[in-house]
Amino acid sequence: MIIYSTIFLKVSSVFLAENNRLDAVAVDYYIVNEFGDHIEWVSASEKPIACGVMFRKDRLYDVGLYDDSFRAREEEDLRLRFERKFNIYNVILPLYRYRKHGNNLTDNKQMMDEYLVKLNKKHM
Repeated sequence: MIIYSTIFLKVSSVFLAENNRLDAVAVDYYIVNEFGDHIEWVSASEKPIACGVMFRKDRLYDVGLYDDSFRAREEEDLRLRFERKFNIYNVILPLYRYRKHGNNLTDNKQMMDEYLVKLNKKHM
């Protein structure tokens, strides 16, 4: 896991450094099980994930960081606000690993639905 984190950070930071017109970079990711086995390669452009994005700090401050009133879907809110002003380029390499287990917040359907309503109200 540390190897993936180091590679993600290095590739993302070099990519942004070499591409001054990009505001953020996202990477594809693997969904892995509790043993670290790869279950699925996911395209970040189709199913974004908060942890697989590196933003330029000034752009992130400009859109206001995370909204503390969201306990779920906070990354969707941030991304919607960010993409109104800036772009996120997707690197088609799985440089992040998202571990699926029984306690993932995204598996809490009631909470995810509740915050989807809140997200839609905020961005409509």
